[in-house]
Amino acid sequence: MARTVAGASVLAFGLCFDESGTAYYLKPARPGDLPTRIWLAPASRPRRASAAVSTLVIGLAIALMGCRLRQRNAERQMSTNVRIER
Repeated sequence: MARTVAGASVLAFGLCFDESGTAYYLKPARPGDLPTRIWLAPASRPRRASAAVSTLVIGLAIALMGCRLRQRNAERQMSTNVRIER
């Protein structure tokens, strides 16, 4: 259960950056607003690091969910084998 919660929290953290685009269009731009700075940062100076971090966060979330699915399938298979042996 803890791995599932960790995977979900990493995925939610990655998806929360979608709000910067919404804030950019709904609010008049002021240079001091953090969502505006986040939205304009790649346009002013594109960085490969931001793409790499995004890829790592999403990849980590998918890997954690995959590990949990494998563990769950192994547990189910073991419980099925125990029932058959009885």
